[in-house]
Amino acid sequence: MDILEEYLRSDFYNKYSDTYYSDSILKNVFGKAITKHRVRLKSYKDVYEKNIEVMQDFIEYANEAQSVDEYSKWLMLYSFYIDPDGKSIKYAQDVACSADGLVSLRRIYNMCGLNQNLVEEYKEYRKAPIFHFPKETNGINMSRAAVFGDRIDHTLYDIKRMCEGEDNCRLKLAYSLPKTKRWLEYFQYDFKGIVEWLEVGGIFVDENYNIYDLEKNDNTTIINYKEDYKWEWTDSYYNNIKAKISKYYEERKV
Repeated sequence: MDILEEYLRSDFYNKYSDTYYSDSILKNVFGKAITKHRVRLKSYKDVYEKNIEVMQDFIEYANEAQSVDEYSKWLMLYSFYIDPDGKSIKYAQDVACSADGLVSLRRIYNMCGLNQNLVEEYKEYRKAPIFHFPKETNGINMSRAAVFGDRIDHTLYDIKRMCEGEDNCRLKLAYSLPKTKRWLEYFQYDFKGIVEWLEVGGIFVDENYNIYDLEKNDNTTIINYKEDYKWEWTDSYYNNIKAKISKYYEERKV
């Protein structure tokens, strides 16, 4: 039995046929020329909860599928996954800022594989957004992945340096974009004001607004850039960022 035939016989297909979720698999993975159904989910919470529901059903299918290798299963799951970040907008005056998730689904998959642990990690660490940056092409949200390997601690370090008037900031091009520039001007380039607006004081930065080094988790703060940044995270950074997320949720009663 080939992959498509087995998929079409699955309980997951029977449940989600003629919906966006199965349409995405058929079109994006199997190359079927179909028009995908739309999904009408209004809020971050709506998308987050629906993701959990569908992913849970998909994991059950993945556990039973005999003809499908794990990477193909991942492609199927990722084809229908909806990132909730776009549904969370926070304004700084007239500048719309979209959520910037700290732990992506791909990160979780890389650490957990495709199993029940993936669903549980997603459920625990993506239940509410924390950081928001100006919604702008090639802005902070997009640039930090390429420049800092998606590390939020070194991103904050760079923003602080920029606010202090340093010239050689790594995200300098993003800071010059129209919306990001207006966002910074709104805070008068005051890093303390940005931290307070983000509500991350005491969690990602210390009382003096120095940024905790999340590779170490010993209250060490960042004093310089790394020589290079890789997209792959160490187990230490992954576990420490999860601990910070949990602390944020606990202190902010999320």
